[in-house]
Amino acid sequence: LVMGLVSLAPLLAYAPTDAEELGLGMFSSQIFYRALFDGRWPFWLNDLGFGTPMPIGHRLDFHPVFAVASLGSLWAALSALWIVHVAVMAVYFLRLLVASGIRPPLRIIVLACYVFSMPSACYFYQTDWISVIVGWTLFPVIVFYVHRAVRDASGEAFWVAAGRLGLLLGIWILNAHPAYLATLATVLAVYALVLAPVGARVYSCLLTALMLATSIAAQRIWFTLSELREFPVGLQRLMYGGYTLAQHARTAVVALTDFPSDPRGPFVGIVIGIAALSVVLNAARENDRHVRASAIAFAVAAA
Repeated sequence: LVMGLVSLAPLLAYAPTDAEELGLGMFSSQIFYRALFDGRWPFWLNDLGFGTPMPIGHRLDFHPVFAVASLGSLWAALSALWIVHVAVMAVYFLRLLVASGIRPPLRIIVLACYVFSMPSACYFYQTDWISVIVGWTLFPVIVFYVHRAVRDASGEAFWVAAGRLGLLLGIWILNAHPAYLATLATVLAVYALVLAPVGARVYSCLLTALMLATSIAAQRIWFTLSELREFPVGLQRLMYGGYTLAQHARTAVVALTDFPSDPRGPFVGIVIGIAALSVVLNAARENDRHVRASAIAFAVAAA
């Protein structure tokens, strides 16, 4: 927890730099909540974003921490959100390391590689979008409970495992940025399919959790898909052509040279890169399904 708060200290001291998502989405959410507690329902407010309750930008209408904290100042709401998410990120990544069989001295080192990693620094300090931070920090929680539902399928009640995972997935989908969520969800799906043994109970649990998450996040899914359909077919969009192996290699030593100006570049640290590469090369001979699933998921993420 101390490690997480140290990583967060500059953001808590100097406030966010983002003006797009905060100004158009988060601030309007705060106005909307306050109106509800005053007994008013601002169905449409033209001078706020593109209008409440459908402003441009991402909102946190269904985030339990932000919903409560937003009754105060926006700064208090954001601070509470960052602290809770960093704490959850660190604790559940540590729990995932314990479940992976990693010994105590190495756990802290790997945890530090995650908390102070290039993606964490980029998401918290370069882009500074709350929706991206939510998706990134909740990912260890989702992976942990997918791992638990599959590996400890007989250790707890079916509906407890499916309901808990479905609720977490629903909150994740509701509050995370759809574009970043798509890549994380793809890697998660690969991990779950490789990890899960052949068995009706495990697949039924995962499918039930997915159906529950879809019903919880139905409004957000519909909103995202309907918004995408509003863009004209002939609209010119900026497309990224991918990255070469040389560019990936350069990012491994970027901390020793200079920070890339484009936050969409690849991020692979030296320590994590070497460890992941060794696991990928030995994935076929690995007996532990969790290690093999992690290796294949990493390869898919890199590709």
